[in-house]
Formats: sequence, C-alpha cells, structure tokens
Amino acid sequence: MTDKEQLTHIQNNNLHQTSNISIEIPIINESPTTETIIKQNTHSKLLYLDGLRGILCLIVVFSHSILMGKTTHEENFSIFFRPWIQHSPLRLFLSGEFAVAGFFVLSGCVLVRRYFEHSNNIHILIGGLIRRFPRLFIPSTIALLCYFSIFHFRPFYGYNECHEIGEGTVNIEEINLGYALLNTFGQYFWMPALYTIQWTMQIEFIFSILIYFIAFLVTRSFIYRYRIIIYILLIFILPIVWLVSHESIPRPVQYLQPFVFGIFLSDLDANGLLNFCHTMKRYWLILIKIILILLTIY
Repeated sequence: MTDKEQLTHIQNNNLHQTSNISIEIPIINESPTTETIIKQNTHSKLLYLDGLRGILCLIVVFSHSILMGKTTHEENFSIFFRPWIQHSPLRLFLSGEFAVAGFFVLSGCVLVRRYFEHSNNIHILIGGLIRRFPRLFIPSTIALLCYFSIFHFRPFYGYNECHEIGEGTVNIEEINLGYALLNTFGQYFWMPALYTIQWTMQIEFIFSILIYFIAFLVTRSFIYRYRIIIYILLIFILPIVWLVSHESIPRPVQYLQPFVFGIFLSDLDANGLLNFCHTMKRYWLILIKIILILLTIY
C-alpha cells in the first residue's frame, strides 16, 4: 500500500468514527413546573383576598362617615339620606356590620388554609398560634398610640372632648399615657378598647385560637368524615339560639359563625370541591354573583 493510499484509508476511518460520535445537547424545558404554577396561583389568590379586604375596609369607612357622624353635631345629612339608602342597592356599600363579618370570614379562611393544604401538618397550626398575637399586637399598638398622641396633643380641642364621640366605654378621667400603654395589651383580654374602632381585636385574637382548635379537631380520623355536620351545626345553631333567647347572646359570641364559615370554605377549597367554579360558563358565574349580591343587600 502506497503512502497516499494509507493516508486516504486513515482519513476514511477517522470520518467513520466521527460519524458514530453522538453529541448530547441538553434540552432545557422552558415550561413552568407544577410547583411554580401552584405558587403563582397561590400568590394570585392571596392578592384577590387582599383586594376583597380593601373593599370591606372602604365599606366600613363609608358606614362610619355617612351613617354615623358626630354625636355632638347635627346629623341633617345622615338623617335625610339614611331611610333612602337603607332601601336602595347602595345599602351594600354602607353596611358596616356586613363588612366586619366579611373580615371574620376571611380570617377563618386564611388562618387554616395552609394547614388543610399541607396534609394537616400540626406544626403549621403551632406556628400560626405563635405568630398570631404579634401580628395583631404590633399594628394595633402603633395605631392606638398614634390615636392617643394626635387627639391628646391637638391644639384645637382636648382629647376628652374627642373621645366622647366614641362608644363611651372608658372613664375619661382614667385616660393618660399609662392607661394607653396598658390598653395596648389589655384590649385583647379584659379591657374595653381605648381606640374604639379596635373593638374587633379581642374577637380576632380569641376566635383565632378557637379556629385553630376546631381545625385540629375536625381533621382527627374519628371526626373527619363527620366534619360537614359539625360545620353545619356551628353555623346554624347560633342564629337559632339567638332567636330563641330573644337576642340575648353576647355580641362577641355572634361572630363565631363567620369564622366557622371561613373554615368551611377553606376546607372545601383544599379538597378541590370548589374547582367547579373554574369550569362554569361565564354567564352562569355572573348570574350567581348577581343573586348573591342581591341576597347580601336585602
């Protein structure tokens, strides 16, 4: 074999070996993973709840501003418009009691949501219990101290005169900085709220503990299959007792019902029983929403 033939043979062998070499190119999957989709949906769902919470806040503000007014001044505007508003669709936007109950439904739903979605992990409940009081205490304390400072040092009129506009549950002579500092903690347990619009803080805290206990109870194996019955009893027994007792149930106890309803919604959502809402036709959803709004108004 000549040198030229040998060189040609070597080149052909190299070409044959090169053709047999497979180059592995990693394929990058640009589509989002299931975990990413779940996180995105969860984030959107929480934003939706924040938006609903903001609407309820506006309803409370409108209710206080238009229907109540100051007790030491004439309420000509409120007296003139109150009967008309009560019989019009605008009633929904001025129903403060409805908005407060809506807050409690959201609290009951959000507090136990992660617990139901993560296979009833008891550590989630314990962590929620530990974090609950600081989450309520810190913002409410800042608001209360700002309220005390503004109305106590306001140059146009005294704090006592302004406080008389409230519910009048606090002795005016006892109001000082020491009482305000004590009330930041005491309003959750035994004291009336100095900042009267924070009367819901005590209900939020006490019923939050009760909600965690109910969530733990209904997920036990010997009760789980009967939990719907427990929800129904807790939701409907309070209105019945309220009617039978001639409306003598203490006001805070009446708000247990929206908290339990919030747990019920969270349980249904975690078990996928509300997924049919995503597959319904849009016109059916609009019709259902209109009916629910009318029922809420009237």
